[in-house]
Amino acid sequence: MLTDEMLLERTGLLLSQREVLLGSRYAGLQQLREHDNRLLAGLRLLRRRGLGRTDTGEIADGIGDSNSPWLDWLLTPLDASSRDAWDAKALHAPEATLSQALWLAAIKLALDELPLRQLLASSAIGGGGEFCWQLASYLAVPGLSTPGFDIGEGEQVVPAYFWYLASTGQVAAKDRLLAHAGDAGPVALQAKLALYLLGQGGDEPRLLEQLLQQGLQDSDYVPLLLCGAPAQSKVAMLNLLLQTGALPRRVGALGYSGLSKFVPLLRDLATQAEQEGQPEQTEPDELAEAAADALCLLLGVEEGERLLETAAEPVPTFGPEPVLAGRPLEGDALDVIWHGGNQAQRRAAACHAKLRRPELPLSRPDGLLGGQWHSC
Repeated sequence: MLTDEMLLERTGLLLSQREVLLGSRYAGLQQLREHDNRLLAGLRLLRRRGLGRTDTGEIADGIGDSNSPWLDWLLTPLDASSRDAWDAKALHAPEATLSQALWLAAIKLALDELPLRQLLASSAIGGGGEFCWQLASYLAVPGLSTPGFDIGEGEQVVPAYFWYLASTGQVAAKDRLLAHAGDAGPVALQAKLALYLLGQGGDEPRLLEQLLQQGLQDSDYVPLLLCGAPAQSKVAMLNLLLQTGALPRRVGALGYSGLSKFVPLLRDLATQAEQEGQPEQTEPDELAEAAADALCLLLGVEEGERLLETAAEPVPTFGPEPVLAGRPLEGDALDVIWHGGNQAQRRAAACHAKLRRPELPLSRPDGLLGGQWHSC
């Protein structure tokens, strides 16, 4: 039987490892599902034992982990007794980025077994905060209304609210979005992007250009625009992206383009240090790792790594149609990739599925137990 200290340490480690799994090109649905089941079991056992806090309210000694504030937070039951005035910010973990906060909130909700829709509906009254809409989008909670939300007064909340409408497939909201899409400025752009995701169509290069002009190169819409654009537009879009910010963060976009013509470039970037005879580095080169990830996104992990190991190996040839994980996007390819691909491949599959069926929610591969697949 695990001692209390051993259980705390193991569960804290599992929490840390989840973040690593989400960024690994070797982890997929099955690994994430098994990991989350172990993590949930550890957290529930800790709660049953009444562990996690000292008399001062701090995490117990012995974990020594950067995620200890998260473990402390997860072990503290959520107070949702005042649901009429509930704020979704209570589900935002301390010291967490937005992407981390979303999956941590999903874990906490699973532990507390709270009425999610009722709580978010309460938070949405009067407009809700940004995190309310981001969480409702992430968990695909449909049909939240905003009786007191004035677009003109809530511009900071608008991107999250419009993203919620679009990513959860609320096609009935098109008329409301169209009312804001004809103007200029940030609100109009967010309306156009939401309409694009709801199947209204749009000029992908122009939408991307406007996103970049507003400094939104890390927007969730970027991979969707790349997946949805016609092949003849993608090169120009990629050129725009590669000119913004740190190159390693932009190279991944080459993988989302689905264009196999970039395979030689990605292989060169991933093996550049080796080709130039540079001494072996103790830390992986960021650009090389990003290029290798993008290569595996296009070709699949096995084929991508085989190309990296054999520099003289000829590059496989594909037709003009986009590929993902070495597959043309035909038939049940997206379903196969979601269930058998790595996290980046699963995210790209989710983008393509959403664009095919705008009325469906966007699947989230980093979701609890690997997320829910909304098959196209």
